[in-house]
Amino acid sequence: MFLVDTNILVEAYRRYYAFDLVPSFWEFLDRNFGAGSLVSIKPVLDELKEGNDALTEWAKNRSRFFRDIADGATIQAMGEIADWVRQQGYRQSAVDEFLGIADYFLVAYAAAHGLTVLTHELPRPEAKKRVLIPDVCRAFGVDYVDTFTMMRDLEASF
Repeated sequence: MFLVDTNILVEAYRRYYAFDLVPSFWEFLDRNFGAGSLVSIKPVLDELKEGNDALTEWAKNRSRFFRDIADGATIQAMGEIADWVRQQGYRQSAVDEFLGIADYFLVAYAAAHGLTVLTHELPRPEAKKRVLIPDVCRAFGVDYVDTFTMMRDLEASF
């Protein structure tokens, strides 16, 4: 099962899979969210709700696909991830930012539930100005992939 990061939806909407250009991509997402192959979490929905566009409305109309993160396993993973991030030599501003955005909760939820994170971010372990999802995923044994890998795995065809 794939756990969808905010950037997957935002990039698709703004760039290569706009609603008016490739509606079949969004139908594919709907089918796979409905089938349980894709899920996301409420902090991602919260980030999407900050917008004021068609993607915001799309997300609001699919709030059932965004899971609550207040379970014991996720909360435990959050503590472990927060401790790890604080010990990696990141700038304090990077730590503060990461611990306040959906990325933190996304990795914790994936770690707690054995999910694969779906993100456009790439690893940069030498980075200290920003905590990146793939770097945290690697530290906690969480798999991550991009949109195209996910689509191949789920046998998308448009």
